[in-house]
This record gives sequence, structure tokens and C-alpha cells, in this order.
Amino acid sequence: MTFPPSHYYSSSSRPTTPGHPPPLPPFLARWLEESAADFRAGALLLSGLRFAVFGVGSRAYGETFNTAARNFSRWLRALGAVEVVPLGEGDVDGGDLEAVFEELEWEGAEGGEGGGGGRRG
Repeated sequence: MTFPPSHYYSSSSRPTTPGHPPPLPPFLARWLEESAADFRAGALLLSGLRFAVFGVGSRAYGETFNTAARNFSRWLRALGAVEVVPLGEGDVDGGDLEAVFEELEWEGAEGGEGGGGGRRG
């Protein structure tokens, strides 16, 4: 599946401090968190955005495993964005990240409302 570069934002980095976003997107993380909590922003702020989040972390962090990815997903949805593929969580200690990524439900991600209903393949 390919998306035109003008239609997506991608951030990739390694797991860092448990439960915190990696150092590359701190502004975006702070803006999303503050906007999602700000009643003035409203639930329609990002209503034209369709997104997918695939977190890569380590289960060695326990309860904070992929917390940053979960937060990004929650904040985007709170601002009205549509999650087209269910949140994916990869474990660097637990196996093949590519296989976990490929198992996500990609059908519907390029059009329609929301993902689900099928497998990419």
C-alpha cells in the first residue's frame, strides 16, 4: 500500500524512556496532548485527518509498553481524526516486527470510514 507523500506524516524512532514519546516529535506530542485536553480545540479540529499508529517498544518496560503510541492514537481520536487501522504494537524483544505490522487490518485504510474487516496481503 502506498500513500502520496503529501497525505501522511511519519515518525520513526527507537524506544526510549518508558511511557514517553521518543525525542524526535516532542512538539507534536505536546501539542496533541494539550489540544486534546483543551475544550476550546474541540472534537472537530482534526476531523479531516485519517491516521494509523504503529508503536514500537519493549515489553520489558511493563505497564508503559507503547504508551506513547497509545497516547498519540487517543489524542488524535479526541481531536476528531479517524483511525483507519487499529493501533499496532510491536515489541522489539518479542519477535518479527514486520510480521506484526503486516498482520494489521489494512483494508479500508485508503478509502471509506475506518479500517478493519480484512488483512493486508
